This record gives sequence, C-alpha cells and structure tokens, in this order.
Amino acid sequence: GIAFSWCPSECPEAVSLEMFNFDGNPTGGGRVSLAGRGGRNRGRAGEESRADFLKRQHKEREARERKRLQEKAAVAIQAVYRSYRCLKLARAERRQIFDKRSSDINNVGAVLPVDKKAKFVHLAIIPMLRLFGFFFTAREDGSRLRAMKDLVVFSAGQPLASNIFSAALVDDDASRLSFLLLFEKLVSACLRLGRPWEAMRLMLVLQGALFPAPDRRPVHETRAAQAVGHLLRRTEVLAKLSVEVLPQASGSDAQAASQAIDFVGLCLSGLESCPWGERQRPLVYLLSAPRLGDALCGSNLPLARDCLRRLFAVLPAVPANHECNRVLDCRVEGQTRRWWLLSNMAAILELHLMASGLTGSAISL
Repeated sequence: GIAFSWCPSECPEAVSLEMFNFDGNPTGGGRVSLAGRGGRNRGRAGEESRADFLKRQHKEREARERKRLQEKAAVAIQAVYRSYRCLKLARAERRQIFDKRSSDINNVGAVLPVDKKAKFVHLAIIPMLRLFGFFFTAREDGSRLRAMKDLVVFSAGQPLASNIFSAALVDDDASRLSFLLLFEKLVSACLRLGRPWEAMRLMLVLQGALFPAPDRRPVHETRAAQAVGHLLRRTEVLAKLSVEVLPQASGSDAQAASQAIDFVGLCLSGLESCPWGERQRPLVYLLSAPRLGDALCGSNLPLARDCLRRLFAVLPAVPANHECNRVLDCRVEGQTRRWWLLSNMAAILELHLMASGLTGSAISL
C-alpha cells in the first residue's frame, strides 16, 4: 500500500469542500448585508453604507418619476399639436370648398332671375353656414364673413318660402335649433371682428323677416320671439351693442337713432319670450345702456313709446338684483352700468311716467 495525503493549501485550484461542512449551529454566518460584500466592514473602498444605498434608491426613484412625467407631457404636447395640425388642414380644406361654392353662387346668380336665384341661394345657404361655422377665425376670414353676410341679407329679403329665416319657424325642434346655432355663430363672428354695426344689421334683418314692417307683428306667435330670445341669451350681442350702438339712439343721426330703437324693440320681443331666470342678464344690459332712457323718452317715433310700455311689462315685481351685481359693476363710458341704469330709470320716471300721469307705474319703479 501506497498512502495518499491531500491538503487544500497544496492544491489551490481545487474546489473547496468547506461549503458542505455543517457543525449544527443555526446562527452560523449566513447573513445578508445591504452594504454588499464585506459584511460590516464599511471601510473598504468601493462599498456604500446603508444610508448611501437608500439615498441612491431615492434618487433613482425620482429620476424614474421625472422620466415618466416627461413622457406623459411629451405625449400630451404631441396630441395637442397633432389635433391643431389636423384642424388647420381641415379648415383649409373647408375654406377651399366655401370659396368655390361662393364663386359658383355668384356666377350662377348673375344669370338667374331673382326668384330663381332666391331658391338657389335658399338651398345653398345652410351648407355654407355649416362650413363657415367650422373654419371661421378672426384673423383669416374677414372677407368670407362679408360674403356670408351678403347671402343672408339677400335671402332675408325674399318671400318666406325662399327666406333663410323660415328655418327658425319649422316644426322640427332639432332643425330649428340647428339653424339658430349657425346664425348665432355668424352674429358672434361679427362681434369677434369688432363689427357691432354689422351684428346689429343681421339682427335687424332677422327682425324684418320675422317681425315685418310696418306693424312688427310676428309671423309666428311664439317661435319668432323665441328665436330672438335664443340669440340674446347665447351671444354677447346685447352686451356689445349696449355699449357701442344703443348710445347712438340719442344722437343727431336720425337713421342711427331709428335703427337703435328698432333694435330695442326686437330685444324686448326676445325678452318677453324668456322666463325671468334667463331674462335677467340681457335685461340688465339693455337697461344700463348709456342714455337709453333719454333716447326713448325724447323720441317722437311711435315705436319708442311702445318700447317704454313693453319695458315695464318685462320687469319683475321684485327684482333679484343680487344676481346681476357683476354686470352692474362693469364700467361704460367712465361710469358703472349701475349708474347708467339708475340714470335711465330716472329719465323714464321724469319724462314718461310722470308726464303721462302713470303714477302707479312710477311708484312701482
């Protein structure tokens, strides 16, 4: 027999078998350190303490959160830009269609008799209004607004069968509301371009179609006034015109004064169709128009006297002034609307009610 002896120190490349040794001690050495290799020895180079480890984890979490927020913001920005780009392209396409149809209407209308042209425009104007309402911007579409307004004015002067405003009288609620929304956008476009006189002209064109002269009786008992009420509630037409147009009613220009008083009569027709809750805001705008009381009381027009009578009819017995304070605090020509309202009421009280002997109405005012 040859005896063999083996020593681990003499064979370093051999696999150590010490890992298989078990001495029965349940607490023996199997610990995991957050500091990595080296156990509790924190002095070795390249090792981090528990505090450093937690700080690094916190910074990594913050970096991931920042990246997530940046990616979310990038997606939102891309969505906004893509929608803007798509909308811009769609508007440009609709403008081309509008221009082509407008040119065709002018070319065909030039060779047609008036009655034939009226029917042709009546069929084309609603699709044109839909196009215009979709693409209109104040910066690009001033000339297109003029073309659209001219078509509406021409159609409004035709018999009711070929009149665009007959759409405000149809039995179908959806069709009637659809037209009013389109006309609302046309009026709002005039206001956005700073053309209040054109907005008032459109309103007076509507008045001529639905409340024909000379007696201004509505062509429909309820729907004519409801159309006006819709526009007063849904647009800023009365807010704008009470500042820039209605003060002209007391001026020296007889035509401007007559138009302003006509507009007041139209507004009263619309207000009469509104319940009190929806009537308050436009009524405050109307009553606080500068010098309106002087214009109505000083005018010799029968319509002005009629407006005064109807004005008291739309006033409530107990006004809910607290709901109109924000409007009354706005300033017009250096004074608040509250000041102008009181001035108008004082003028009406002095020049109309007391002079006419209507002491009961004066006391209620």
